[in-house]
Amino acid sequence: MIYPDSYYLIGGDGGCCFNSYSEYITKSNDWSHLIGSKRYSIPPRTPDIEVDKDVVCFVTSFATGVHAYVGILSILNKYIKQKIDNKTIIVSEDLQDGILELLKYILNPDEIIVLKKDCLYKFNSINLIPNSLHSYFEDTSIRDEISEMLNREVPSEEVSPLEKLAILKHLGSGVASRMGEVDLGDATDFCERGQYTRIEPSEIGEINTLNSIRKASSIAFSWGTTFMKNFIYISDDCKKIDVFIHGPQFENEYNHCNERKILPQKYKNAKIVYHLNPDLKTLEL
Repeated sequence: MIYPDSYYLIGGDGGCCFNSYSEYITKSNDWSHLIGSKRYSIPPRTPDIEVDKDVVCFVTSFATGVHAYVGILSILNKYIKQKIDNKTIIVSEDLQDGILELLKYILNPDEIIVLKKDCLYKFNSINLIPNSLHSYFEDTSIRDEISEMLNREVPSEEVSPLEKLAILKHLGSGVASRMGEVDLGDATDFCERGQYTRIEPSEIGEINTLNSIRKASSIAFSWGTTFMKNFIYISDDCKKIDVFIHGPQFENEYNHCNERKILPQKYKNAKIVYHLNPDLKTLEL
């Protein structure tokens, strides 16, 4: 929906949109719309920055991690389905590089306006496309729509098939948190022993990561964002996904998902196998 003469603010709980009457738009914020009811008030001041532009919003409550990928790709999927012509988009200043790479590649926007936190903006209009998804475990129909959208919008490269691929979280892998990380030496030894090709998404970029996953027939992921955002990239050629869950925080998260019966056991043609605290020094798959 388009809101003329509207305001936008990114605070501690993500982006919030206010209409020309300074009324809060509930669906503009994930915490209000998806996670739980919260209300926000527009700061009692004139805008810090006025922008003479009509924009489309690609800001969610999460700028990094799996929720950021899921939320923004949910918005992108709707954007493409609605055949929106406007190519000026707004994003958060701390948006994860991989998401920004996907947006640039797929949309080829005329302009990207990067919003600073705690700065009140006013635009000619804001096209607000509410995020409908918090994780790929929740709504499989939207998940599959996003997967199909990525297959259409990011053509597969003509590359040789890859038998085994690994993306394993460690201290130097360029991720936002250290939860569930493994020793790099152990990860390297495991991959050499099992003949896995290990890649670093932070080094090769999101498009190359997507295409590497597409050509693999067996993949080992670390639990967390590494698994939760990347498993939808697989092709029909993938037959097995192994997920390594390390550390008490991720073990609790896994158990919670298991209790809720939302853990995927299969995706496309791939069986998904979960491993609690495996010893990578001795693990054989």
